[in-house]
Amino acid sequence: MNVSTIELKHNLEKYLVLASAKDIIITQEGIEIARLTTNHRGRVSLEGVRENLRIFG
Repeated sequence: MNVSTIELKHNLEKYLVLASAKDIIITQEGIEIARLTTNHRGRVSLEGVRENLRIFG
């Protein structure tokens, strides 16, 4: 599932819940910048964040 940074900002709790079932690809201007995914411990984690990126700025 793809979600823009703006959508993620406005509905963060929703996407944290959804990320426990499937990966959420976070995009900015149509480019993948990060992923919300479930790690081996069953916790949602943020992976692949580009350096110096402001998601919630």
